[in-house]
Amino acid sequence: MVLKGQDLEMVAGDNCDIEFEVNDPGGLDVDLTDATVDWYLKESADTEVALLHKDNSEGDGVEVTDPTHGVVVVHLVPEDTADLAPGKYFHGITVTDIDDKVYTVAMGYMTLLPKVG
Repeated sequence: MVLKGQDLEMVAGDNCDIEFEVNDPGGLDVDLTDATVDWYLKESADTEVALLHKDNSEGDGVEVTDPTHGVVVVHLVPEDTADLAPGKYFHGITVTDIDDKVYTVAMGYMTLLPKVG
């Protein structure tokens, strides 16, 4: 099940934590124990190359905070977005299970707002 319309906004160069809950089509929590979780930021939905990619490998910015209930947090730090122009970008998150099956679980647009100072 893909959660579409997961739109958000943040100020370029700020810290931002984005939380996702991964559920199956019946609405039940997905167990993410031993799964690989990838988060991508792209210029548009049609762009193949990501401007930013984070995953749940050690310290890479995606944290599975509650594996048995499918809770994931993407941690963005200032240097992730500081050099990106303000505007609308496409983001999405995928899960690869222990059988190497890939599932897109969320997608939407992230609006980067200009820095205040």
